[in-house]
Amino acid sequence: MSDTLKIPAGVRIFGETWAVIAGTGSEFDDIDNPKPVVQVGAPGSEGVAEIGGIIFSTRGPSMFIILIVVLQFDSDMI
Repeated sequence: MSDTLKIPAGVRIFGETWAVIAGTGSEFDDIDNPKPVVQVGAPGSEGVAEIGGIIFSTRGPSMFIILIVVLQFDSDMI
């Protein structure tokens, strides 16, 4: 991924044989504005997102990368 992958609420994503989503590139190199490789949900959205069987990683070194951001998390769902 060379920019943030935005996953909306209400989806199910399951990888096969440990699929990998890897971030790389200059979009993730700004120390003053770190960006996630994956963003789950959007401001104001509601719903559940299920993700399984996927590895979140980087391709090569990256000092300022955020692997995943969940915008709202309801601990009652666990």
